[in-house]
Amino acid sequence: MPLFNVVLNGQAVPLTPGQKFDLSFHTIIDPYTVGLAFIVGGGFGELTDSHTGYGHGPEGFFKRVGASYLDNIDGNLIGNALLPVVLHQDPRYYRKGSGSVKSRIVYSALTTFICHGDNGRLQFNTSNVAGNFIAGAISNAYYPANERGVGLTLQNGVTVTLEGMAGAQILEFSPDLTAYLRRRRERKQALRDAAAQSDATPPTPAARNPLPASPAPAANPPH
Repeated sequence: MPLFNVVLNGQAVPLTPGQKFDLSFHTIIDPYTVGLAFIVGGGFGELTDSHTGYGHGPEGFFKRVGASYLDNIDGNLIGNALLPVVLHQDPRYYRKGSGSVKSRIVYSALTTFICHGDNGRLQFNTSNVAGNFIAGAISNAYYPANERGVGLTLQNGVTVTLEGMAGAQILEFSPDLTAYLRRRRERKQALRDAAAQSDATPPTPAARNPLPASPAPAANPPH
């Protein structure tokens, strides 16, 4: 998972308006974002028969992928660029990185509703919450006609908000998982290297062709 929008050490200078839009565009075109649209929007949507107005088969699958990807575009541009510029809020995730697992889970979930302002102070994350529901309203333009209305706006707004809370958990704990897997891989490689070195070490000459012990010299016989 990309971490280019994560502040790992808890300290960062404010982003300029241009940097906020660059970060949003980078997120939109990232393979992770595109992959989510195919896996969650297309695959899971087809499996659960969501948005039945799209139909089934390849056509329905790609319509679901397109709708999911457009949701990500709307949410990113509005909630991570446009509103943060207007409201002077920081769209990045500030990783906690320490403390108990429970405290970090709660912290991650709350970042959906609490953010850093450009002034460095914590404030209500209006950009993210409002952006999710504005994006939900825009989705009425491309979801099946029989689903459009206030219900679709609320449903998509809540869904994206919940997805953001889950995604924050990944942003918080993925560096820990990556570090654990790296340490495990390094330990396995060290064991393989040690075993290979042991097998490659030639035996000593004494071990290959041990010589019998020399007999002790006989005592001189008496004259």
